[in-house]
Amino acid sequence: MPEPIATPAEHSWMPRYGWPLLVAVAAVLMAGQLFAWAWQAGDASWWWMTHDRHTHYVAGLNLAHDLRTLDLPRLRHDLDALRVWGPLHALLQGGVQLLFGPDHRLALLPSLAAWVGMLILAFLLTRRMVAEHGTAAGVAVVGVLAALPAYRAYAVDVMLESLGIMLTLLVLYCYVAVRQERTVRWGQALAVSLLLLFFHKYNYWLIVVIGLCLAEFFRQPRTWLTLARQQRSNLIELLRYEARQPLTWIAAVVFLLACVVWLRRGFELTMGSWHLNVHEPHTLFSVAFIAFFIQLVRWWRREGRGLSERLDPTVRPVLVWHGWATAVWFLIPKRLGYFFWFLSPANSTQEFKSTTLVDGFWFYLKVIEEDYCCWSWQLVVLLALLPIALGAARRLQSGSLAVFLVFAVGAFLTMQHAMTKNRHAHTWAALGWLLALVGVYAFLPRGRRWASWAASSLALLILAVHFPGYLVPGHAEESGTRADRANPLEITRAYLPALQEAKHSTMVCNVSAKFLFSWTYLETFQRANFSPEIKRFREELQHDAAALHRWLRATPSDALVVVEVLPHSPHAGELVLEPADLTILLQVLKEQRRFVQTDYRYLSDGVAITVWKRFDDQPKLLLGSRTKEIGND
Repeated sequence: MPEPIATPAEHSWMPRYGWPLLVAVAAVLMAGQLFAWAWQAGDASWWWMTHDRHTHYVAGLNLAHDLRTLDLPRLRHDLDALRVWGPLHALLQGGVQLLFGPDHRLALLPSLAAWVGMLILAFLLTRRMVAEHGTAAGVAVVGVLAALPAYRAYAVDVMLESLGIMLTLLVLYCYVAVRQERTVRWGQALAVSLLLLFFHKYNYWLIVVIGLCLAEFFRQPRTWLTLARQQRSNLIELLRYEARQPLTWIAAVVFLLACVVWLRRGFELTMGSWHLNVHEPHTLFSVAFIAFFIQLVRWWRREGRGLSERLDPTVRPVLVWHGWATAVWFLIPKRLGYFFWFLSPANSTQEFKSTTLVDGFWFYLKVIEEDYCCWSWQLVVLLALLPIALGAARRLQSGSLAVFLVFAVGAFLTMQHAMTKNRHAHTWAALGWLLALVGVYAFLPRGRRWASWAASSLALLILAVHFPGYLVPGHAEESGTRADRANPLEITRAYLPALQEAKHSTMVCNVSAKFLFSWTYLETFQRANFSPEIKRFREELQHDAAALHRWLRATPSDALVVVEVLPHSPHAGELVLEPADLTILLQVLKEQRRFVQTDYRYLSDGVAITVWKRFDDQPKLLLGSRTKEIGND
């Protein structure tokens, strides 16, 4: 439905692009200070040996190494491994490491650039939402967001949160621009920004898509309901046609079978001599989608293309570009299965208990106070301003409703999810602050000189109040530097020198630290001749001495590192899963004659490390072991 084009009515002494440029310069200067603090802190931001930051860094480091060495089979393998999260962050990380690395101190650059982009986009989005006083409102929003401790902490972390909020704001800005200017160019920009968000992280994408769909419905509900009634007969005819197609039944049956496998966590079926054992639903989901995709292509050639040509020119690229790109992505094996798993309640662990919406509300209220406010009293201000913003919704420019709905959808879905983490509030907390300040500025009168002075004075006051926040590094529950925490890099530095001459190395640990072991080895030696774990050790081998003997006889590794995190270690307090048992493995190593112990180290933070090497061309004599105790310093 057509609507009036809304453009800001304010006038400024600065050129059109002057204020965005000024905001960009200020953001870059603050980002430089954050980078300097992070560089000075060194490895203090790499605490927690099983943290997701190790996973995100090694994904990009693998791609950079594969391209640098032109190892195409390994490149294909590493790209295929990007299933749980999208490939965007890994590709950006890989580009940084390929050009300037490998160096884990540079791994934060994508997040830092995203933090700068977040501030710029928050300013631009605010200016589009507020008809008058938009520049002052944008400065106020940037002044608050730049000081919030969690955003500053994740700006210098190897995590997905900073890029997620930047892309969320980019999508919202493009949507508001489409609603206000109705040009094909902005429709194409919206399609591309949605694709970038999809290839970054699925849950961020889903929150935004639901919010935009609701915004379009509430913008003109009668039009959509009328269209639904008009298309009812066409939909019924389409369903009748599809019901006569064999591929439709194949897709439906295989999809239901995949759901059964997922819910029952696998099943076995025996019919005479025929035996079927299915453990994972990923292949079934892929087969079902392939059948569905073939039917989709047939429908598109039959009538879909003609229908799309009758769409609004700003809507067509969003549906066509975005729809076909995501469909092709799901054709890649296992992508659809991991998509369903990641967005479902199954994506949780034993440390999290199922929460009600009320429990989630109180949990994330505390999160906002601790990580997304500079002072505790700011939470009261935020809660007081959000109803004002809702009341000012009608005073805002066209398309602004989408920001409200994305904020509400994000908060609701996060609060009712079984997995509760502080960083899950990262994308919608910023929208809450943006809406709270936009609501205040929307109530200021238009065309009054005193209102312009009041808007500017309020922005300067907000900058002055938050100025101390610009002078300190950020902090968050799961991010930031922790110099007082045990550093897992001390573990890898203790054994890596012993692997310098190894042709192939295997690391074994009683906790899941394979990503930490991978990136430290790859960055140190810049070669991929290692295995960060023994496959199926926790599930099958840890209590099977005979199987461990067979593995030792068959392994191509000539160096074996056994890392044991002891119960009293500070690293043990960070674990999600119970540690594996290394007793049988160490006993088998002492009994066998192929490997001999060459080193033993006990770190003062409660970690025992033994290094075993294979000497095929030498007498099988037990070498004298060296015992050392190394402090964290």
